[in-house]
Amino acid sequence: MLLIICCLAVAAVIIGAVYYRSFAFFPFAAGVVLGAGVNIVKIKMIERVVKNATNAEKTISPAYVPIQNILRFLLTAIVLGLAAFFDFISLLGAAVGIITMPIAGYSLSVFGGNEKMETPENNDEPVDNTDELDENDA
Repeated sequence: MLLIICCLAVAAVIIGAVYYRSFAFFPFAAGVVLGAGVNIVKIKMIERVVKNATNAEKTISPAYVPIQNILRFLLTAIVLGLAAFFDFISLLGAAVGIITMPIAGYSLSVFGGNEKMETPENNDEPVDNTDELDENDA
């Protein structure tokens, strides 16, 4: 997922460079990099929360997961706020960078990600089911 986010961010920066055709794309690129960077941090936070929540040896507070969720939303709000207040970060670029995470998640769910599909053994041989037919079925 991190690789997909990085590829989407690079594609967005390239599209921004082609669109602006000047050095005016730097605020857009800064916003995309900031938004994609915050997504990477949020994914690492999610991995840590899942690891801590599923660890059988440690007991965590019941408020741990909701607090982490609120922290992730605050992190996104801070990035959007920074992009809104400062001229050297484009709000559109930050929004595009933040949207890379849902796009990466949807693409993993559609295309399967790193999961290996189980295939039956002996795929090379055709299956002959004619022996299993009853005389009544024919």
